[in-house]
Amino acid sequence: MSTFALDSQVEGEKTSATNEPRHGVGDREKYYGKWDEFAKKSEEELAEEEEEAKRKEKERVANIPDSEAHKRDREKREALKEAKKQWDEVQSNEKSKEITFEKDVDVKDRVINAAAMGDKRVLYIKDGMNSSYVLADDIAVTKIFIDDCKDCAFTFHCKIATSFIEIHQCENVQAHVVSQEIHTIQVDLSQNVTVLYNKGLYTPDTKVYHSSVRDMTISYDHKGTGVPADYKSQTVDDYELSRLAEKTRTVANLGKDDQFVTAYVPEVQDLVTDLVLRDASGHPTTTREIEARKRMVEEQVRSKGLDINAPEIQKYLHEYDPLTPVQLGLKYKEEGNKAFKECDYRQASVHYTQAVDTINALPLDEVKDASDTLKAALSNRAACSLKLGDPENALADAMAVLEIDPKHVKANFRRGMALHALERYREACPVLSKALELEPKNAQIKAALTFAERRAMQSR
Repeated sequence: MSTFALDSQVEGEKTSATNEPRHGVGDREKYYGKWDEFAKKSEEELAEEEEEAKRKEKERVANIPDSEAHKRDREKREALKEAKKQWDEVQSNEKSKEITFEKDVDVKDRVINAAAMGDKRVLYIKDGMNSSYVLADDIAVTKIFIDDCKDCAFTFHCKIATSFIEIHQCENVQAHVVSQEIHTIQVDLSQNVTVLYNKGLYTPDTKVYHSSVRDMTISYDHKGTGVPADYKSQTVDDYELSRLAEKTRTVANLGKDDQFVTAYVPEVQDLVTDLVLRDASGHPTTTREIEARKRMVEEQVRSKGLDINAPEIQKYLHEYDPLTPVQLGLKYKEEGNKAFKECDYRQASVHYTQAVDTINALPLDEVKDASDTLKAALSNRAACSLKLGDPENALADAMAVLEIDPKHVKANFRRGMALHALERYREACPVLSKALELEPKNAQIKAALTFAERRAMQSR
């Protein structure tokens, strides 16, 4: 046969050979002796044998119905192609609804109203300098993005369908929420940002998320006087706040950079900033919110006379506890395995990358606790890369696993397959031979080794 089916199983699943005894690497002379014996066949004989195998395989494929596994794989690939096509159409449609105002310099009170927006629904304001903008109450907008602006002011009278504004890489800007609630403002990689809310517009549901931001002031006019001295305010610096993250390092965040949220907390009647965590479902939360939920559950349990220590009650109490980095890495790996089974190799690769990044962010002594998950995620990402026609990255991931565990069977196999795909047949042979010595009854490895040896002979 001229092709070799990639092992479709991922780490965490049993293979037919996992219950077999594993052996050592074996004797190099034994391997090369076997190679010398194999090399005695003439190249012409090998070519004839391969052509005969191709002919028989064509006949076999023509006469034998496609396997259910291959049929499902093909159907899934077709479905993914169709889904991607539809998504591309959605993206194209969304793109057509965007409007951008950019590179304004010294423009005062630019009014963005319904006439200016036309039929557009997503607003970008970019690269403004020393300018001010008024977003009128007659516009129908879905989202607003403010990027790379400096010394600018924005006044929001409009209602936003998603109730969301993003401010990114800005300096010395002010965002003033005047007449409509905006529940979420996200500020990233910025400095000297001021967010103002008029009376009644900063509720317990209002949240300002921020990451890598210096000197941001959040204020709201709780008295309605319009006098800044009467405002409730909080100034935050994320780089200083990161010390809070150091105290909760055992709790996993989704991103590499710490994220914080500033919200109004009725219990203290003031603005409070907390580190953003991710609960077991991946949703943003805080320690304060988790503890408040637990207190509410405990009160309900006691009011009904239930046993707080009952296993089912304890499970419910801790259902949304944040995952540790080790647990989160395992969760990402399992999500990758699920996507791999569905033949969605790109999405699987994304999840495996999340697992790898989460574990690699740990201190070295904690990485050891997640070693099995790290090896599996890297090896499985190598399998994704092979499926996606990227043998270079597959080789890199397989090598990373073998640096941790030289006897990792699937990493040796995938390294050999990557070398084969790169037409480095002579290098692939001893790697696949090692994989076979570790798992002698693995039919896939045997077939791969035989084919690689033939290719190596033909390339001499």
